[in-house]
Amino acid sequence: MAHHIHSYLELTKPKITLMALITTAVGFLLATSHPINIPLFACTLIGAWLTGSGANSFNEYLERHFDSQMQRTQNRPLPRHELDPKPAAIFSLTCSALGILILLCFVGIIPALLALGVLVTYLALYTPLKRHSAWCTVVGAIPGAIPPMIGVYAVAEIRTPMALFLFLILFFWQLPHFYALAWLYKEDYATAGFCMLSVNDASGDSTAHAIILTILLLICASALPLLETPVSFIYGIGLFALGTTLLLKAYNFLRDRNKSNAKKVFMASNFYLLGLLLLLVIDFYL
Repeated sequence: MAHHIHSYLELTKPKITLMALITTAVGFLLATSHPINIPLFACTLIGAWLTGSGANSFNEYLERHFDSQMQRTQNRPLPRHELDPKPAAIFSLTCSALGILILLCFVGIIPALLALGVLVTYLALYTPLKRHSAWCTVVGAIPGAIPPMIGVYAVAEIRTPMALFLFLILFFWQLPHFYALAWLYKEDYATAGFCMLSVNDASGDSTAHAIILTILLLICASALPLLETPVSFIYGIGLFALGTTLLLKAYNFLRDRNKSNAKKVFMASNFYLLGLLLLLVIDFYL
């Protein structure tokens, strides 16, 4: 029993789901007024967690045959036959339906519609596009950028710049993050027939320049809160330090396009996002 529970939990891609939950929580915290409505906060996170878990699980269900061809994913529950596909699909759909229902009943219609948008863009657009176009990474950044908006609209009015700022930050952050990841596993993606940018980029020139360009766009998006929200010089200094560090890692990859430098870009992008979100919350509550 415990073994099956662990397999179902693994099916949800818990690390990715956790990152989405963090961004949802940040959106809520940056949009809320004091004191924090704890029951509403809990319902928002539970709804977002279930919806994200369902989306990730159904993605693994849809891609189970391709995952079995890749070293990075061949040990997931479905490729290693720890779970049967039909129960996994039912589990995925149940999680998604419960998540949207909780958001609709206890949070609001806009967060519920945004959660539905995550499902549609992730499963109906991004997942099939991965086998047809390198633009899949750009399309796939849309569902990944929606969770903080769920948090914002759980407590805020329709017109709020914070929702747009967070969406743009998350959207542009995902691009260099996943371009670096795709370079690390370019052979895997090629074997499974996925059309990532790195697959047909033998020299790494396109990937390296895409990483540099999208990091610059990310830094610009990250500067938007300085224009219209009450953040101080602390955020500005932190943004400069985080952005400079990430750009240096990307420049090293541009000069020497090996997997070690690509991994450093990937890890630095994680540090950038977590650091930036932490700075936003600290600055907002100081």
